[in-house]
Amino acid sequence: MAFREVAMWEILNVLRRLHRGEPRASIARATSHSRSTIRRYARAAAALGWQPGGEEPSEALAAALEQRAPRDRAEPRGCRRGPRPTCSPDPRMA
Repeated sequence: MAFREVAMWEILNVLRRLHRGEPRASIARATSHSRSTIRRYARAAAALGWQPGGEEPSEALAAALEQRAPRDRAEPRGCRRGPRPTCSPDPRMA
């Protein structure tokens, strides 16, 4: 799937649904995010000290998760970074 920027409100919606105890699959269907993205948000929120079922997720928490999200990627994942290495031809291949 291609990279797309996510608004803080979308993250907050996912966190609120996690807080209510909705299954990740139903959250994925309702929000058009993958289950792995929802799992990543849950893990990142847990790293910041939030747990589902505890206190209601705040806008500040969602904003903190948004700041952790990657911004504009110049290249998709898996592309080389930097100049390509120069190789001398292998004489055995000639």
